[in-house]
Amino acid sequence: DFDPLSVMQKAYSQICKKKEVKAGSSTAVIASMVNNDGLMKVANLGDSGLMVVRDQKCHFLMEEKQWQFNTPYQLTAPPPNWGSSPYGDQPEQSAVSSVQLQEGDLVVLG
Repeated sequence: DFDPLSVMQKAYSQICKKKEVKAGSSTAVIASMVNNDGLMKVANLGDSGLMVVRDQKCHFLMEEKQWQFNTPYQLTAPPPNWGSSPYGDQPEQSAVSSVQLQEGDLVVLG
């Protein structure tokens, strides 16, 4: 399944299960286009961003997820000594959207 939220959920679940990441946190933005119909689906957690530029103007700007200014939602891999309870934010809290792309559109992620 190439749904961005599903991809983020599966990836985060694997990171938590494998425990290869000792500790850390990150914002995340995932976009996908499965068909050639130009529909791009997006999931964004935190202040990562996605913008579609069309005709040198901002056509689409993905919503950010922040608790307050400069405090973005983040996926977290807590240190092992913090126990097994969930810490941080979850993929399900992502902003989810879609946008119809056209030939010549510029997609910027960051």
